[in-house]
Amino acid sequence: MTMLGSLRDVAPEGRIDLDLSNLRLAAFVIAGIAVVAATILWALFGSRARARRRMKGGTQQLVDRELVTLSGIVRPIDAPLVAPLSGVACVAHQSRARLFQGRSSTFVTDQPQEVELVRFVLDTKQGRVIVDTDRVALEATPSPIPGVARSKERELAFLARHGFGPERLDTAGFDEIVVPLGAVITVHGMIVIEQDPRDATERGYRDDVASRMRIVAPGDQPVVIAPV
Repeated sequence: MTMLGSLRDVAPEGRIDLDLSNLRLAAFVIAGIAVVAATILWALFGSRARARRRMKGGTQQLVDRELVTLSGIVRPIDAPLVAPLSGVACVAHQSRARLFQGRSSTFVTDQPQEVELVRFVLDTKQGRVIVDTDRVALEATPSPIPGVARSKERELAFLARHGFGPERLDTAGFDEIVVPLGAVITVHGMIVIEQDPRDATERGYRDDVASRMRIVAPGDQPVVIAPV
């Protein structure tokens, strides 16, 4: 009876020691998970907070002299250009003739081209931004002039401006990249935020100063325009 009683006394103590060990292990695991979860949440909410600080009214806040890529709708400021080959009203174009060696030849002897741009407004979520540059790169695939838009007079005038006579017309191909009015595009360049020179009213030091935004060429690089 004494031996049985001793066994009953010892066994519960052994089980208690085992349970405490398991509890310690579980506590360490839970603590480790909590630390990892807290780290992830801190990084997540911290990045969101940083993003919110750079947002204003649900859109990205633009910072003066930073490189930006903005999307928007093309609105004219001055009289638009007329693309020399297609005759389309536009704010920018890249027009090209490819002069082949012969009617059935695939060898191009010359590729005269013209690139033009006028100032225009890009109507964006951040507001109206003036695209104001004389250096532009149009990132789009040149398109052949559709048959209904082809004009012998425009093509002859284009060749003549580059020193080629009418005898080259039959062995020439023409294509264009055009940025028409109302197009949806992206523009990459440097944003400049400045006081609007049209706002000549006197303001108190607490009043908001009217400003305008422009995209200009960053250094010696062009402003890049691409279709959306």
